[in-house]
Amino acid sequence: MKKRSRSAVRRLASALLAPGLVLAALPAITTPAYAEDGSQQARVLTDAQAAELESRFTAAPSAQKATAPSDTAEPPAEQPQDAAPVTLTEASALETYRGNAETAPLGGGKGDFLAVHSLGLITRFTTGGRAVWKRDNDSLYADWHVKPLRPWDKEPYPAHITVGYEANSPYADLADRGFAQGDLTGDGVADVVFTAKVGANPYRPFTSPGSSLTTGSFVTALDGKTGATLWSQILPDAQQVALAGRTLLVADQPSNNFGADETLTTKLYGFRFTFADGRLTPAATWSYDTGQRDGRWASVTALSDTAAALSWYVRKTDTDPAASQTLVIDTADGTPHWQTAGAMYGREAVVDPSRNRLVAIEQSDYTDGVRYQLVGYDLANGTRTVLDERVNAVGTELAVGELKGGGGVEYAVAEATFDDDFYINAATVRGLRGDGGTELWSYTVKRDESNRLDGDSVLGLRIANGKAIASYVTTADRGRAINAGGRRYGTITVLSGGDGSVRWSQKGMVASPIYAEPYQAGDDWLVRTIGNAQNIHLYRLDNGTSAGLVPLLADLSTGVAVDVNGDGRKDLVAGGQSRGLWAFDGPSLAAGKPRVLWQATLPGAVYGDIVLGDTDGDGRRDDLVVAAETAAVIVDATTGRVSATIDQPGQFVRSVTVADLNSDGADDVLVPTDAVRAYRGSGRQLWSYAPQGTGPVAFSDLAVTDGRVLGSYQTAYQREPATVEEMALDARTGTVAWTASPVWTGSDPKIYGAQLFHGVYASPAIPYADGHAAVATWIVRDDNGWWREFFEFRDVRTGGVVKTALGGGSFTLGNWFTGDEGLILTGTASLQTFGTDGNDYLIYTVGAIHRAGFATGPGGRRLLVGGTEGAFYIWDPSVLTAGVHYPDHEARLQRYATQNVVIADLTGDGVDEIVGLHNENLGQDRMAELSGYRYDMGVDNRIHGMVTGVVTNS
Repeated sequence: MKKRSRSAVRRLASALLAPGLVLAALPAITTPAYAEDGSQQARVLTDAQAAELESRFTAAPSAQKATAPSDTAEPPAEQPQDAAPVTLTEASALETYRGNAETAPLGGGKGDFLAVHSLGLITRFTTGGRAVWKRDNDSLYADWHVKPLRPWDKEPYPAHITVGYEANSPYADLADRGFAQGDLTGDGVADVVFTAKVGANPYRPFTSPGSSLTTGSFVTALDGKTGATLWSQILPDAQQVALAGRTLLVADQPSNNFGADETLTTKLYGFRFTFADGRLTPAATWSYDTGQRDGRWASVTALSDTAAALSWYVRKTDTDPAASQTLVIDTADGTPHWQTAGAMYGREAVVDPSRNRLVAIEQSDYTDGVRYQLVGYDLANGTRTVLDERVNAVGTELAVGELKGGGGVEYAVAEATFDDDFYINAATVRGLRGDGGTELWSYTVKRDESNRLDGDSVLGLRIANGKAIASYVTTADRGRAINAGGRRYGTITVLSGGDGSVRWSQKGMVASPIYAEPYQAGDDWLVRTIGNAQNIHLYRLDNGTSAGLVPLLADLSTGVAVDVNGDGRKDLVAGGQSRGLWAFDGPSLAAGKPRVLWQATLPGAVYGDIVLGDTDGDGRRDDLVVAAETAAVIVDATTGRVSATIDQPGQFVRSVTVADLNSDGADDVLVPTDAVRAYRGSGRQLWSYAPQGTGPVAFSDLAVTDGRVLGSYQTAYQREPATVEEMALDARTGTVAWTASPVWTGSDPKIYGAQLFHGVYASPAIPYADGHAAVATWIVRDDNGWWREFFEFRDVRTGGVVKTALGGGSFTLGNWFTGDEGLILTGTASLQTFGTDGNDYLIYTVGAIHRAGFATGPGGRRLLVGGTEGAFYIWDPSVLTAGVHYPDHEARLQRYATQNVVIADLTGDGVDEIVGLHNENLGQDRMAELSGYRYDMGVDNRIHGMVTGVVTNS
C-alpha cells in the first residue's frame, strides 16, 4: 500500500500522511474528531518536521540506512593476496532468519503456513513448525542471475521483501504486503508471488539477463508445493502484488528507480500464465496506465476472480494540489468499471462484502494539516462516503470483520496522535459501526510520563471471533540494551469486540510489532506471531495462554564441537538469537549438505560459550551446559533432551562455567549473575556467594583452577562503581580464599568497571606464577584519557600480583587462548601475546579480528585462525611474535556476517574444519550495560548465516 520515494521529504509526504487534502472538494462531515490535546486546528508540518517524524515512526529497523548511491565510489583497499601454502574453500553455507515476518495459511496446504521474512526468506512450514521448503537470498539470487557491476561488491545484501511497514514507516510510500498466493499451476496448492527490491539500499548495482536495470524489484512466483521458482521478472519499483483468480496484478512506479527509463509512467500490469515443464509462461498481458510519471500506488485489492480495486495518487507540489484516483478494473484487460477522483492519499483499503463497499483510510498532505478520513466506496458505482474524520491524528491500520461475533460487520481503526514536538504520545484502537462510522468504543495506550520521545504505535490490526487483535511497536526499555532502539519488543493486545475491554496482552520478545495471524484449529482459535527474536509463538485467542513455541534458525553466535551421534567424528551444537539449540552433523557440514541431528527449545536466547562437561558423572563428557538468558540449562548432547533447567529469576544469565567442584567425579555448574551460584547437575544448589555490604553487583565470567573459583565483580550499572573487586573462592564450599582490589597507577587512578565478558581467565599455560596464574580485566583511562583494558595477573594461590599490562580499548576483548607462544588475547583488530620467553607482543590485523584460535592443517601443520567482521582468515602462527603489523594471510573465506569461529575436525581426517558464526552484539551490549556502559552496534546490512570452510594445501 505504500511505496518508497527518493527523498526523505517526498517519502514523508506519504507520511503524515499522504498529501493534499482539499476539504471543500470532499463530502462534508459534520463534526470531525480531534486528537486529545484539544487543538481545533489541523496541525501543519514543515518538510523538515515531516522528514524527521518519518525517520522515527517505524517498526524495528531490519538494517542500517545506507549512504546515497554513487557510481564513482572507490573499491575498498586491496587486501593482501592469499599465499600458496593453504587454501580455504567454502564447503557449506546455511542462511539464517532475519527481519520482520508475516505468516499466512497456505491455500491447499492442509494446515501448513507461509512465513515471509522482510530480509529475503520465504518458508513453508507445517502446523508444528517444521520447514517443508525454504527459499533464502542465496537461492533467489541464483535464480535471478544477478551479477554485481562493481567487482568489489562480491557479496549481495539481503533482498527486501515488502511486508508491513518494516522497510520504512507507516507513512512512507510502501506497500503493506508484497506477496500474494493463489493456485497458478493447477495442482491444488496455492503458489506464492512476491516482490523483492534488490540493489537499491544499500546500493549494489547489478546486471540481470534481459534487463538494462541495475537496481529494481524482482517479482517472483514460487511453487507452493516445492518452493521452486516458476517465473520471475524485474521491474523498476514494484512493491505491491495481488492475485485476482489466476491473474497476477503488479503495481510499478518507475520514478522511484533512478536508473529507470525516464519516459516510463506508473502502471499496473496484469499477467495470465500457462504452466508446463515446471515453469509459468505469460500467455496474456495488459497494463493500466495512470499516465503519471510520479504517480504512487496506495493499494491494489482483489475483489473477485475478475475484478480488483486500485488506488493511486500524485503528491502535492508548489504548483499543483494533491490528486488521487480510486477505481475498480476488469482484470481481464485492465478496463476501469468506474473511477472516483479525490484529493487525499489512500493508506489502507479493505473490502466489506456485506455492504458491497471498499473501506479505506485516506490521509491529507502534511502541508494541509494532519488529518485522516475513514471512507467507503460503493463497489457498484464508486460513490464515496465519509464515515469518520480525525484531526491531528494519523490512521495507521484498518480491519473489517464481525467485532461483536455474529452482530454484523463492523470496523476497527488504529491511529496515532502527537505532542507539540511531533512525538507519538498515544496509540488508539477504535471500534466503529459499519453502517455509519459511529464510534462503538475506543482503547488508548498513552505514552509513559517519563518518556519524552515516541510512545507505542499500532501497526497491525485484525478481527477474529468477535475480538480485535492489535500489534504494537513497543518502546518500553528502548533506552536499555534489552530493547535497544525498540528493535526487539512487540505487543499483542486482544480487545473485546463488544466494548473494547482488554481480554489479554503479551509484551516483550514474545510478539511481532506488526503481525499477529488469527486462525482456527479445530474448535480453538489461535494467534500466531513471529517475534523479532525469531521465535514462532502461538497463543489461545480467548485467554492469551501459550499454545506452543517454535524457535527458528536465527543468528547462530556460539557453538561447540562434540560427537553427537557416536560415529567418532565431531558434530556442531550451536545456538544464538532465538530460543533454539541445534545439533548439526559434522560430516554433512563439510560435505556441503548441512543436516540437523536434533533441535532443543530453551527458556531464552543463547549467550556466552556453550560448555561441554560430565554433569551426571557417567564418565562421558556429553552434557551441554548453556546460558539461556533466564536460566542455565543442561542438555544431553546425544539426544537434545533437556535434563535440567536452573532458573535464575530476575537475572540475565549470559555465562556458565563447568568444573568438578567437590571431587566427586561429576561436573558441577557455576552461574555468575548478581551472585556466584554453584549447582549439581541435577539443579540442586551447592552454595552461593555475594559480597556483603556492597549493594547489587554484577559478576564476570568465571574460571576454575587449583581448587578455586575465580571471578571479578563491580557495583551493577555504575560507570564509576563503588565496588570493584577480584575474588577467589574455595570451589568445594564457596568460602572466600582471598579478595583483592585492582590498582591502576595511571594519572587517573580510578577503576571504571570490570570487564564481564571473558573478564577472568586461568590456565596452567599462562607463563607466570609457575603455571598458577589467572588474569582479570578492568576498564581504566590511560594518560591520554582513552578508555583502555587493564590486565592484572595474579597468583591464584596467594592473590598476589605477578604482572600488569594494558590492552586495547574498552569492550574490545574477544577471547583468550594458549599455545606454544604463550597466552594470546584476541582483541578487536589485534592479537596480543604474553610470551613464554618473557616478552609481550602486539600485532594489528587488516581484518577487524574478534575471535581466534589454533587449528591443525594438512600434514599436522599448526595454523592461526581468526574471525573478523564478515570473513575468517588463516595466518602462520609465527606472525604472533614477528612484530609486524598487518601480516599477510595465507587464506581467507568471506561469507555472511561471520565473526565467531568453531575449529574442529568434522570429518575425522586429522585436519580441522572452520565454522564461522555470527557475532553476538546483543549479549555484549547487555553485559556492557551491567558495567555502566553500552555496546550497541545497531543492525548491519549483511546476509547472516553459518558457513563451513575446508582447509587444504594449495
